Amino acid sequence: MLPIFTVSHACAEKSAYGYKEAEVEVKRADSSVPSYIETRFYPDSSIHVVTTDNFSDPHFALDRKRIDQSFFPRSENDEKPEQ
Repeated sequence: MLPIFTVSHACAEKSAYGYKEAEVEVKRADSSVPSYIETRFYPDSSIHVVTTDNFSDPHFALDRKRIDQSFFPRSENDEKPEQ
């Protein structure tokens, strides 16, 4: 994986992104031929995988008012969508 370099004004920032490997139990749907594989990553680092017959609703949602702590800077023309 290659590091990503960004330069803005007189500063340079190096960011390296990675991935996580984990062995997880796959909970199977009742049918013999499921239609979907749903993978969920939780804030406590747990990962849940389940096969389902139908697409299911989200299990939880992050608070929209939370502080954005992502490593991805906003683009110059980025605008929040209308509510």
